[in-house]
Amino acid sequence: YGFSYYVNGRVVDAEKQVIKEDVNTETTRIFKSIVNDGDWWSRTWCYYYEAPYCKYFKIRVYLGWKLKSVYRGTMRHQIALFFNPFRSND
Repeated sequence: YGFSYYVNGRVVDAEKQVIKEDVNTETTRIFKSIVNDGDWWSRTWCYYYEAPYCKYFKIRVYLGWKLKSVYRGTMRHQIALFFNPFRSND
């Protein structure tokens, strides 16, 4: 976690975050956001998707920076790079 947090992490002001999609149901979690902190190439962003695709497994994808918990204040957030198509569906 240290490298993702201290080297690749970014300080994010919640006031500048624009949440594009936030779905949180019993089976599905989708979160997309972007922070207005630079030009189109250097902005901080987040894409999170978790949903079942069969009886036993669900897919989980987390790309960008971990911004799901940024609602107020200024905090440092680590980079997220996670893909798991075999997460247990229990």
